[in-house]
Amino acid sequence: METNASDQKIEEKKINVFRPNWNQISQGTVLIDLHIGYWRAQTNLNLEDLGLEKAPEEYKQLLKENINLGSKRLIPKSIYNALSCLEGKARNTLYKDTIPSPWGYLLPKKNYMTWKEVMEGFKEKMFEIRDSLYLERDSIVEKMREEYEKAALYAYKISTGQDVNSLSEPPKEFTDRFVSSILNRIPSAEEIRDSFHFDWIPSYVLTPSELEEDKIKAEKARQSWEEQKAEVREENKLALAEKQLDFEIRQKTLASKLSRVDQTLDLIASSLRETLYDAVVNALQIIKKNDCLGGGARSLRTIASQVRSLNFMEDEDIESYLVKIEGLIDSKIPIKDRSVEETQNTLKEIGTIIRGELLALGSNPRTAKDLEIPDVIDADRVRKSRNILFGETPKEQLSQRNQRSL
Repeated sequence: METNASDQKIEEKKINVFRPNWNQISQGTVLIDLHIGYWRAQTNLNLEDLGLEKAPEEYKQLLKENINLGSKRLIPKSIYNALSCLEGKARNTLYKDTIPSPWGYLLPKKNYMTWKEVMEGFKEKMFEIRDSLYLERDSIVEKMREEYEKAALYAYKISTGQDVNSLSEPPKEFTDRFVSSILNRIPSAEEIRDSFHFDWIPSYVLTPSELEEDKIKAEKARQSWEEQKAEVREENKLALAEKQLDFEIRQKTLASKLSRVDQTLDLIASSLRETLYDAVVNALQIIKKNDCLGGGARSLRTIASQVRSLNFMEDEDIESYLVKIEGLIDSKIPIKDRSVEETQNTLKEIGTIIRGELLALGSNPRTAKDLEIPDVIDADRVRKSRNILFGETPKEQLSQRNQRSL
């Protein structure tokens, strides 16, 4: 297809950004639905726990309406923290290794087996804690009894207006009531064990053929409704209403799917760039502050590896930025032999290009004006940065990018 001079001029003013097609998404990713659950081993604090049950009613009402008193643990702190830590690591692994979308979390198929192995490790460790809680439930209850007997002592002194450092002891009935009200909230060993679940459900992304089939069904439903509408009689009003409902359901379901498809394509085009842009800006801030990249190189290397693993659609522009970044932080090159100025200038140009692409995609990346990355970037500025980094003349670069877009 020929391109006339005016079209060429308009095209040169655009910042062209690679946008994957839906077939690449459906062929290259799976959806991951992660489910982690367990007995949370905590319950709400109340006024009695704090020795405030005898406070004036007005004050108690004030506390009730305006202050969250917090919660109390029902298992030792070490076990509680271990569970929270494992869940946090598992969820962060999901967020780090996937691309969020309106459909859910998209994981590149090529990474699934490695990702699964990591998650199996988290699951195994969490279930080891589950089994320990099941077997040692009674001894854990006794350990918590000791802790809350100490708490009962202070609650009694505060509630009776005594000095908390006094040597008086609370009545046994008070201590028993105080401790029992807490320990009675600890479930049985079987209930604790059964509360644990750790699983993920991989599923296929909607394919282009399924989307096309939805379009055909929606059109058939519309035609059927239109035909029946032309022959309205009293006896077929119910059938007509059903056909109208069928059409509306199919039409709106299709519209929702098409909208999510568009959103996903835009998100995937921008998400890796946003991650890389933030990493570049962070690195430039470190250089500005310390006159060297130093430990920031390790963080930049980690982000580069993460972005490459998520680049399932093989966006060549993303890959070219990664190659440049990895050249700057090559661990084989001694730190003393690395040029801070070259590193800084290269990162500035990469940041400028990516910011321009993000703006073209409708994103709003954070400003880096103080790091010499302009807030407003047009196509000419992007081409200039590309020429500096990759040695492409504007015409060569435009031709290559158009071929990639096609």
